[in-house]
Amino acid sequence: LGLFCGSSNFAPNVNPGLYAMIGAASVLSGVFRLPISITAIMFELTGELKLIIPFLASVLVSKWMGDLLSLGLYDYYISIRRYPYLGDPDEEECEGRVAPAG
Repeated sequence: LGLFCGSSNFAPNVNPGLYAMIGAASVLSGVFRLPISITAIMFELTGELKLIIPFLASVLVSKWMGDLLSLGLYDYYISIRRYPYLGDPDEEECEGRVAPAG
Protein backbone atom coordinates (compact mmCIF):
# COMPACT_ATOMS: atom_id res chain seq x y z
CA LEU A 1 0.00 0.00 0.00
CA GLY A 2 2.86 2.36 0.78
CA LEU A 3 4.46 1.71 -2.59
CA PHE A 4 1.12 2.27 -4.32
CA CYS A 5 0.54 5.58 -2.58
CA GLY A 6 4.06 6.76 -3.28
CA SER A 7 4.02 5.82 -6.98
CA SER A 8 0.54 7.06 -7.87
CA ASN A 9 -1.15 10.42 -7.75
CA PHE A 10 -3.14 9.34 -4.70
CA ALA A 11 -0.74 11.03 -2.29
CA PRO A 12 2.20 12.52 -4.18
CA ASN A 13 3.54 14.61 -1.28
CA VAL A 14 3.53 12.14 1.61
CA ASN A 15 5.28 13.61 4.61
CA PRO A 16 6.35 11.07 7.27
CA GLY A 17 6.40 13.80 9.91
CA LEU A 18 2.68 14.35 9.41
CA TYR A 19 1.95 10.69 10.13
CA ALA A 20 4.18 10.87 13.19
CA MET A 21 2.26 13.89 14.53
CA ILE A 22 -1.11 12.24 13.89
CA GLY A 23 0.11 9.09 15.65
CA ALA A 24 1.42 11.09 18.60
CA ALA A 25 -1.91 12.91 18.91
CA SER A 26 -3.74 9.58 18.86
CA VAL A 27 -1.56 8.11 21.59
CA LEU A 28 -1.98 11.18 23.79
CA SER A 29 -5.74 11.12 23.31
CA GLY A 30 -5.92 7.42 24.12
CA VAL A 31 -4.00 7.92 27.35
CA PHE A 32 -5.28 11.25 28.65
CA ARG A 33 -8.77 11.41 27.02
CA LEU A 34 -8.51 15.10 26.07
CA PRO A 35 -9.45 15.17 22.37
CA ILE A 36 -10.21 18.84 21.80
CA SER A 37 -7.20 20.10 23.76
CA ILE A 38 -4.82 17.75 21.97
CA THR A 39 -6.24 18.72 18.57
CA ALA A 40 -5.78 22.42 19.41
CA ILE A 41 -2.19 21.83 20.57
CA MET A 42 -1.33 19.90 17.41
CA PHE A 43 -2.92 22.61 15.29
CA GLU A 44 -0.80 25.22 17.04
CA LEU A 45 2.33 23.12 16.48
CA THR A 46 1.73 22.72 12.74
CA GLY A 47 -0.11 25.94 11.92
CA GLU A 48 -1.94 24.15 9.08
CA LEU A 49 -5.70 24.59 9.08
CA LYS A 50 -6.17 21.72 6.62
CA LEU A 51 -4.73 19.25 9.16
CA ILE A 52 -7.45 19.74 11.77
CA ILE A 53 -9.71 17.05 10.25
CA PRO A 54 -7.06 14.27 10.22
CA PHE A 55 -5.98 15.20 13.75
CA LEU A 56 -9.55 15.31 15.07
CA ALA A 57 -10.55 12.06 13.35
CA SER A 58 -7.59 10.11 14.72
CA VAL A 59 -7.94 11.64 18.18
CA LEU A 60 -11.66 10.83 18.42
CA VAL A 61 -11.20 7.23 17.29
CA SER A 62 -8.40 6.81 19.80
CA LYS A 63 -10.50 8.29 22.61
CA TRP A 64 -13.47 6.05 21.79
CA MET A 65 -11.29 2.95 21.74
CA GLY A 66 -9.64 3.98 25.00
CA ASP A 67 -13.03 4.50 26.63
CA LEU A 68 -14.07 1.01 25.54
CA LEU A 69 -10.95 -0.70 26.86
CA SER A 70 -9.90 1.06 30.09
CA LEU A 71 -10.00 4.12 32.30
CA GLY A 72 -8.14 7.27 31.41
CA LEU A 73 -4.85 8.04 33.10
CA TYR A 74 -6.33 10.73 35.34
CA ASP A 75 -9.26 8.53 36.40
CA TYR A 76 -6.89 5.66 37.09
CA TYR A 77 -4.64 7.94 39.17
CA ILE A 78 -7.64 9.11 41.23
CA SER A 79 -8.64 5.52 42.00
CA ILE A 80 -5.06 4.44 42.86
CA ARG A 81 -4.47 7.39 45.21
CA ARG A 82 -7.99 6.98 46.67
CA TYR A 83 -8.86 10.62 46.22
CA PRO A 84 -12.53 11.45 46.71
CA TYR A 85 -14.29 11.79 43.37
CA LEU A 86 -16.37 14.93 43.29
CA GLY A 87 -19.17 14.18 40.84
CA ASP A 88 -21.75 16.56 39.46
CA PRO A 89 -24.28 17.71 42.04
CA ASP A 90 -27.84 16.52 41.58
CA GLU A 91 -30.45 19.03 40.49
CA GLU A 92 -32.64 18.22 43.50
CA GLU A 93 -29.89 19.06 45.98
CA CYS A 94 -29.13 22.43 44.37
CA GLU A 95 -32.68 23.77 43.96
CA GLY A 96 -32.84 25.32 47.42
CA ARG A 97 -29.36 26.84 47.21
CA VAL A 98 -29.69 28.77 43.97
CA ALA A 99 -30.23 32.52 44.25
CA PRO A 100 -33.30 33.78 42.40
CA ALA A 101 -32.65 35.56 39.13
CA GLY A 102 -33.59 39.17 38.77
